[in-house]
Amino acid sequence: MQTNAKIGWTRAVLRYALHRRYSGASESLLQMVDEREAYARSHGLESYVGGELLPLREAECERVEDSTEAAERAEETERRDNEIGQALLKLAFAAVVLGEEEFLVPLLEEAVERLRGGLPDEILHAQQVCLHLREFAMPPPRLSAALAEWTETVLSTPRYDVFFESPQKFRLFDRRLRVRDFNYDKWIADPLIEMRIPHKSTFVVSNIYRVSAAFPLEKHLIDVLTFQDLLCPSNCPAGTAELRQRQLSLL
Repeated sequence: MQTNAKIGWTRAVLRYALHRRYSGASESLLQMVDEREAYARSHGLESYVGGELLPLREAECERVEDSTEAAERAEETERRDNEIGQALLKLAFAAVVLGEEEFLVPLLEEAVERLRGGLPDEILHAQQVCLHLREFAMPPPRLSAALAEWTETVLSTPRYDVFFESPQKFRLFDRRLRVRDFNYDKWIADPLIEMRIPHKSTFVVSNIYRVSAAFPLEKHLIDVLTFQDLLCPSNCPAGTAELRQRQLSLL
């Protein structure tokens, strides 16, 4: 019950934030509590109680009048844009997890513009969002050239919790990426080998998900929930783990 209440509150906040930012229905920058409630009711959103989340784009164009150094202004603008871009990607991740995809494309378009095409801090979250956008979004969205290129770049970026650099024998300066192995992979692979079940161990799906065993012909796999995938003290799967298993079941 407590988890459902938290999800419901998060969904209400997310819907309100995305609708305020991307629907074009609101022109004012800040609203009082009663105005936010009235806005949510008038647009068919769930009841929302809380502060404003992100400044609207009109306010972000303002400059401090007493700033005289162009270099300092440019540096501050870049830093602020990067912070907002990272925050927008977190909103995009929450939107995919909760199935709130109405404004996903304009949200990502702005995030990529803010980041100036750079890679995000949370690369796994960005990869999960990009994978959803490429494989599961219905109907298939139309993306700008910048967003399409950024999506492919993010999906092709190796993560070091999946891969590691290994020097080849007799070639110390010739390194290649290999898939990481963990002890539980062997616990799963040994019985499969003993039963002579054809499989691939430590298999990587879509370059972002490492699974302990895969059965390509049957299109099945074995994904392990580790302690890193669980929330404490509830022992419930984190949003990243839930989205991973959801996407793996559809690939």
